[in-house]
Amino acid sequence: MKRWFSSALLMLFLLQPPLFADDDGEYLEHFPRDLSALNLTPRQQKEISTILEHNMEELEQIHKKRRKLRERLQTLFQKKSFDREAFERLLLDLKRRSVRIQTELFAQIHEVLTPTQRRKFSRQLEEWEIE
Repeated sequence: MKRWFSSALLMLFLLQPPLFADDDGEYLEHFPRDLSALNLTPRQQKEISTILEHNMEELEQIHKKRRKLRERLQTLFQKKSFDREAFERLLLDLKRRSVRIQTELFAQIHEVLTPTQRRKFSRQLEEWEIE
């Protein structure tokens, strides 16, 4: 059952490439491939699945904003003078949004996991970073 759940999560991520790839097909966000090491209960599996589904919706919004941001950055760059402050402000705004989503994701997952599972999950934090 646990392996099936991990496989199902992996398939969910693999079947949703438009949410995680930019226009060039490069992956923007990273997700761990396997949660079986956490030994999630059926209740935890359901809760984590719901959290991840919600997070995917948030990532889709970030992806759309990233596309618009790219256009705005190109427009800024093509102007006669380079506006460093506007350029930096746009980049930081998107980064802040990504960090907020990631923080909320971790907070929700933290609530679901036991202390032992949190220790195991903490070793995977880097794999969950939103770029």
